[in-house]
Amino acid sequence: MSARHITKAAFAKEQQVSRQAVSKWVSLGLPVTLDGQIERARAKKWLAENISRPDSGKSGSESLTDARARKESALADLRQIECAVKRGQFVSIEDTEKMWSELVMTFRARMLGIPSKLAVFLASENEASACFALLEREIHAALTELSGHKPPEELAEGK
Repeated sequence: MSARHITKAAFAKEQQVSRQAVSKWVSLGLPVTLDGQIERARAKKWLAENISRPDSGKSGSESLTDARARKESALADLRQIECAVKRGQFVSIEDTEKMWSELVMTFRARMLGIPSKLAVFLASENEASACFALLEREIHAALTELSGHKPPEELAEGK
């Protein structure tokens, strides 16, 4: 056996994975010689092109210790998010959509009410400037109402 050809077990040890992982790679196309040996250079090139490795920030085979560390890190992140939610630093997408929907519907109703509210006044006006002033006042009132909109109590309390 030459230095450039090694056994699957030796390659597994070199790559810090199980022999089963190497066998899986062989089934996926890792090149081997006719006698089942692995040529280091070709195998490393194939791994780089075909297999994601945990040390490159991607998923793949990983040790139990690495998996546990990743799990603990994810749980710590989850706990931080839960604490931030309890402090009111985050809101759910559903709550945000509900608030915006209510806001848009309120504004829509207010804007659609302007014609019926002003029709009598506008019909009796002869001056365009007076019509403009009436419309402007109502639009500004609707926008002022919109800017002072408060979310429903259940959203404000984070329910």
